[in-house]
Amino acid sequence: MKDQINKLLFMLDEYELRFIIREYDYYLEEARQEDKFKDGWIPVCINEFIGAELLEIIQDIEKITDNPDKIRDAKNILMFMKTLGIIA
Repeated sequence: MKDQINKLLFMLDEYELRFIIREYDYYLEEARQEDKFKDGWIPVCINEFIGAELLEIIQDIEKITDNPDKIRDAKNILMFMKTLGIIA
């Protein structure tokens, strides 16, 4: 799956990559705010984040935001993930 995710990252445009980076940043910030690190929590690497956490965010994007740009970027990423066989 790591190779597929690396291919995905090369296929995305600047805005889609920024979307992923922002979501990963929110993931880490939420952990810091909830003091998860104190309890020994360790964040997953970006590849695992894209394959699991990000997928959940993308699938629920229309419930999370009404920003058409974010929705577009999320749907494009989802399409590329399907094309590369990262998800069915």
